Amino acid sequence: MVVTSGKILLIDDDAESLRVLYEVLSRGGYDVACAENGYDAIQIVHRGVISLVISDYDLPDTTGPELIQQMRQICP
Repeated sequence: MVVTSGKILLIDDDAESLRVLYEVLSRGGYDVACAENGYDAIQIVHRGVISLVISDYDLPDTTGPELIQQMRQICP
């Protein structure tokens, strides 16, 4: 198993997509957090450093690019 540093944040409103990506990345040794909407993703960013964000473009409460802009304001 590969040991990695940093945390990956997955954001998708499709629960099955989140589950599959989570399993693949976790098995690869990555620390993974998941959110189903922009609000939850922002809460995760407030709690700690995220090294990589993988986001769906269309989310229930925002878009991927808008969400990334909000995250950059929190953690430049």
